[in-house]
Amino acid sequence: MKLADLRVTAVVGLILTFAPSVFAVEASPRTLQQCATLLPAGKTYSFHMSGTIDRTQQEPVLSGTLSMEDGTNVDRGNEGEAFGKCVAALIK
Repeated sequence: MKLADLRVTAVVGLILTFAPSVFAVEASPRTLQQCATLLPAGKTYSFHMSGTIDRTQQEPVLSGTLSMEDGTNVDRGNEGEAFGKCVAALIK
């Protein structure tokens, strides 16, 4: 392989490596439906949110829980982690 070919390959490799992260930077999701696209396809999920808002301080203090299941007893690990972070960002 010639030196010029190596340079082109390296440049193309760098573009392909960084392009997905550049295109993935979008505006923050604004709806639960947009957050739902972060879950794996092919299943139906149930989610439950519960929380409190403490207004006894100068600034409101929010706390709560978000749980999600797919109707099975299988431990899916962090399958819904991205969805949970997305929903949390919507609430803030």
